[in-house]
Amino acid sequence: MSFLGLDAVSTLSEEAERPRRDIPRAILLIVAAAGVFFLAVTYVMQTLFPDVSAVGDIVRAPPEIARYIGGAAFQILFVGGYLTTVLGCGLTQQMSAARLLFAMGRDGMLPRAVFRRVDPRTGVPAVNVLVVGLIAASAVFLDLGSAASLIDFGAYVAFAAVNLAVIGFWRATGVRDGRRPAGSPPTYCNRCCRPSGSW
Repeated sequence: MSFLGLDAVSTLSEEAERPRRDIPRAILLIVAAAGVFFLAVTYVMQTLFPDVSAVGDIVRAPPEIARYIGGAAFQILFVGGYLTTVLGCGLTQQMSAARLLFAMGRDGMLPRAVFRRVDPRTGVPAVNVLVVGLIAASAVFLDLGSAASLIDFGAYVAFAAVNLAVIGFWRATGVRDGRRPAGSPPTYCNRCCRPSGSW
């Protein structure tokens, strides 16, 4: 689960000024940075606090471990950083999900009248943001185990669907190594990379 969400950067490819260069770099950078970060945190936590059974409830373990390592001040700093990170992740996921709904509405996969619409003043798909926000708010009725199970199942289905779609696209269009056969119609990917501000 530590790596879930890194693909959200690809949903913003139409907003990038140089998407063919910057999007692959951003994805690889996120994978590398997240990998180093989570390995370092896991190593330090395991080294400084090898027996988590002393904490009791594993869900509440991180703040207790932070208090054990650095005292009350470090625990406050840890919880504040954790809350800031959760807020940042939530906003990023809401933005990318709203952007994805907009693209699906624009392409006719969802009702265009609802999901393609953008606010004339801000240029933001406000309806999509509200839809994603309402769905996210429903998580308050779930316990942690149920939420984790839904995330695991959803991630499995989503990534399986993406892989099957890529295989189907590859077979249907004959695209090899990013090149189209001569005379074939342009693909969606060749049309979607526009300058920024293309909501």
